[in-house]
Amino acid sequence: GNNTTTNGKGTPSDNEFNISVDPAFASAGDFHLSVDSQLIDAGVNVSGAPTTDIDGNPNVNLPDIGADEVSILSLSSTSVNENSAIGTTVGALQLSDPNSVASTTFQFIDSGSYHDNAQFTLSGASLKTAAIFNFEDKSQYQIKVRAIPPTGPAIEKVFTISVTNVNEPPVITSDGGGATAALSKPENSTPVTTVTATDPDAGTTLTYAISGGPDQAKFAINAATGALTFLTAPNFEAPADFNGDNVYQVTVQASDGTNTVTQALSVTITDVNEAPTNISLSSSAVAENSAIGTAVGNFSSTDPDAGNTFTYSLVTGTGSTDNASFAIAGNSLQTAGVFDFETKSSYSIRVRSTDQGGLTFEKVFTISVTNVNEAPVLMDAGSPTLDPVRANSGAAQIFGTLVSDLIARMAPSGGITDPDIGDLKGIAVNGLTNTSDGSWQYTIDNGTTWNPVGTTGNIDARLLASDLNTRIRFIPNPGFAGQVRLAFVAWDRTSGANGETANVSSRGGATPFSLVYDYADLWVLPSSPNAVGVWRAGKFYLDANNNHVWNNSTGGDQLFSFGIFTDTPIVGDWNSDGITDLGVWRAGKFYIDTNGNHIWDNVSGGDQVISFGATTDIPIAGDWNGDGKTDIGVFRSGKFYLDNNGNGKWDGVSGGDQYLSFGTTGDLPVIGDWNGDGLSDIGIIRNGKFYLDANGNRAWNNLADGDAYFNFGTAGDKPIAGDWNNDGKSDVGIIRNGRFYLDTNGNRHWDGPFPNDVTFGFGAVGDIPLAGVWSLSVSNLSTSIVASLDASVAVDAEIVPIEMKTPEIQTTESNLTSLMSDDRKKTRVKKTGVSRQDELPSLNSEFKSIPRQSSTKGRGSDNSGFRLRDEVFSMIDELLFSSNLES
Repeated sequence: GNNTTTNGKGTPSDNEFNISVDPAFASAGDFHLSVDSQLIDAGVNVSGAPTTDIDGNPNVNLPDIGADEVSILSLSSTSVNENSAIGTTVGALQLSDPNSVASTTFQFIDSGSYHDNAQFTLSGASLKTAAIFNFEDKSQYQIKVRAIPPTGPAIEKVFTISVTNVNEPPVITSDGGGATAALSKPENSTPVTTVTATDPDAGTTLTYAISGGPDQAKFAINAATGALTFLTAPNFEAPADFNGDNVYQVTVQASDGTNTVTQALSVTITDVNEAPTNISLSSSAVAENSAIGTAVGNFSSTDPDAGNTFTYSLVTGTGSTDNASFAIAGNSLQTAGVFDFETKSSYSIRVRSTDQGGLTFEKVFTISVTNVNEAPVLMDAGSPTLDPVRANSGAAQIFGTLVSDLIARMAPSGGITDPDIGDLKGIAVNGLTNTSDGSWQYTIDNGTTWNPVGTTGNIDARLLASDLNTRIRFIPNPGFAGQVRLAFVAWDRTSGANGETANVSSRGGATPFSLVYDYADLWVLPSSPNAVGVWRAGKFYLDANNNHVWNNSTGGDQLFSFGIFTDTPIVGDWNSDGITDLGVWRAGKFYIDTNGNHIWDNVSGGDQVISFGATTDIPIAGDWNGDGKTDIGVFRSGKFYLDNNGNGKWDGVSGGDQYLSFGTTGDLPVIGDWNGDGLSDIGIIRNGKFYLDANGNRAWNNLADGDAYFNFGTAGDKPIAGDWNNDGKSDVGIIRNGRFYLDTNGNRHWDGPFPNDVTFGFGAVGDIPLAGVWSLSVSNLSTSIVASLDASVAVDAEIVPIEMKTPEIQTTESNLTSLMSDDRKKTRVKKTGVSRQDELPSLNSEFKSIPRQSSTKGRGSDNSGFRLRDEVFSMIDELLFSSNLES
């Protein structure tokens, strides 16, 4: 076949140039030999033809070719800059014989090994580009050119055309790669785009920058990565671009250090649904007792997106403790229960707001329950009473009843309560009875000024506060006795003032008045002076008809078994019903017939056992605080210990009780209302001489300062005190050998028998005297009570003077009898010439050392060996009372 070999190699020898053909010919054919370049040194003659056909013989002898017969082909330039335009001249083809160039024809030899010929064109002897070359893609091209001169053989030669590298500007490829680009970005986000660029020059490092645009100050770019960001996330609802149209203009560039390329960006911000940022509630308070479904307030949401709509719901989470107590309808928060301020005043709920895009915001709310006045509640199951008064008593003798006591006496079955914590108590008097039988009065300054209650009804009820100064009383007309009452409702004092009137027609609900009303009764007791009685061996013999004669129970007197013979009697109006009730003292304990039925019913039956004092004390009783009820106390060696607060136990001075020094060891206590002020006063008798705290200040002040001492009786007499003449003041008396001597004219002097003073026999030697109002009248005692009293009398049909065959009550059980019949003192009595039995000889012995109360500290002792550090009694510290005293 036809073969062409190039770049054959050989070594000339002996005028021969041998060329080895590779591959060897397998068959005969043409063999073409061309000379590409000068292969011989100057001065050597080459012979032969340009082309020699050889037939199968690998050893060819070339004919001699003369030197003048061969031209050398060359190219003036074999390189071209990359990116040169098509048609750029690379170089000019040249022959060694310049004269022949113009007439020489140049052409590409298209062979399989030279595919780059197509990238060039020949224009005469000029080699020109037919493409734009990129050094980075291909840096060399090979072409083969044949020169056909007018004479001589054709010359062929291969040329390598080099593409020269030229520094090229970078090219931005991001966002379309154009000079401008339009972007769309959501609000609330800072990333914009990443600017990217390429550079035709391999190994070039590009940098990025912001080069312009009216909004360039709003952006930042990473010089290395080209990441373009907003400095502050744009807000669609509040555009910040230069013309406020939410289109931000910025120009970015890429640089290879020499060349730059720019791109103008228009970044349009789009609206994005944003979550709500807050929830508000128009009102977060609801009044207590509001009905279920009451609107508390309306919800509203704060959202960056204008025009959004929201739905609200209660959700679990922190603060959702009380969600179940509420409901939401639309945007309205409503109650799902009835709230009570006093039970719970605030509730915690958790609320979610959801916009139409499903984004949410949650918030905890505290709902306050506002306090609404709630009417007080009056329970009318009790039997409240006012302090009883005596018929024919004047205003000066009637101190009235504290409204606070009236309310307290409604217990235990009744009473006044208030749902509102801290509300005060009071009453509104809306009805009075017996206004023609006396006058109803009230005071708000504890008796300094009394005012008429006036005609009352629902439209002008009198408001009276429960405090320490507000009292109400009834002043009976002369001769009236019986029951009177007032009607009242509870008043919580949230409106109106003490002593004013108010319309109570509307009550309950949120008013200050109770829906229910009640009555309080007051008894005007028949005028009745104190009567006497005696105690003998566990039995009370009472002159109930007050005729100074024992008439048996069938004749109007009374006999009761209450206690045992070693007890000491004690009487008083324990229940403030105006009747003197029974009691005994035994080994430091009071056993009191509190229910007033003259029978011991135990505590469960309404009677009382009270530990107060020690075994050797002398029991006493009196109305120490003016509440119309008798309280207890004891006398010990010249000292009085009074249950002044009336609670049936020793509370010490700081707790409201009293400790008083009045008298000395061996004196006997005497209790009575010496000045008619309604309070029981203290006193003592010593050797037939009375020393009375007549001014009622519970201290000895001598005659000059209002107290009293006088002779009435003699040593060994037993003292007694009572209102013998119904003047409202207690008078003294004594019993001697079963005979009473009473100062009935009240001048504190024995003036002889009736009509001045009175003496009569009632009892026997050794009896203990008693005084009291044993009954209002015989008719007031029911048949059943009389029968029970008669049954208790048994065989004791009458009292007769007898000699006491039982031993005297010993000091270890009670001091009372031993002190009352103390013959051991052997007091000498100066005779006064009195020889009649009904006249009492007086005793000239002087009063000895009754200590005054003092605030100064001192020391002293009594016959029991107890020591005092000061005048203030302290049960615990000084152990003045025995362990029997219950606190």
